[in-house]
Amino acid sequence: MLFAAKFIASSLLHEPDSYLILISAILTFPIISISSIIKGYYYGKQNMIPNAISNICEQIIRYILSAQGQGAGAMADGTIIPPLTKINMIYGASLLFVINLITEIASIIINLLFLPKGIIITKNDLQPDLNTTRDILNISLPTVSSRIIGNIGYFFEPIILKNLLLYSGYTNNYILYEYGVYNGYSLTILTVPSFFIIAISSALIPEISKYYLNKKY
Repeated sequence: MLFAAKFIASSLLHEPDSYLILISAILTFPIISISSIIKGYYYGKQNMIPNAISNICEQIIRYILSAQGQGAGAMADGTIIPPLTKINMIYGASLLFVINLITEIASIIINLLFLPKGIIITKNDLQPDLNTTRDILNISLPTVSSRIIGNIGYFFEPIILKNLLLYSGYTNNYILYEYGVYNGYSLTILTVPSFFIIAISSALIPEISKYYLNKKY
């Protein structure tokens, strides 16, 4: 992504200004990976409290930094994002990724505070166990494969859509506005139920599976 960002922005998206946004997004990848691994540990331990607290704090920080102000005074335009978008929309969108980076780091710190204390990791603990590895791969490969296929689709969607619309005669500004409305508002509202699905699958399914395994129907 880092080396291909300029090509993607100019040649595939036909929007050179999006280069800065792509670079800002790349910065979040390693942090989100670390955060996901730590959250996965707590899901595996069926301990939802650290994730719940970190998610709440993460969202509060995100809302404070991107809040739109009201009334008169220095804060009337908002905290960080709203005033910046009035100056330059590209800078505002790029800063949104930086805010995501800050909130993910905050989430990692909060989750680390809940880790068990006094754990000593020895060399034997780091040696791979074939049976465990096989079990992990049996569980993870279907999930990861479906995510990879989905993400490839999400990656190519705006590229294919924009090129088709440009070929059909629509203007660049029209495509940006309409796709922004579709992706930022319509799609977000339609996928609200997925929040509940993720919450239920993360919190309840592991518990149900455990009791089913123990024949406590």
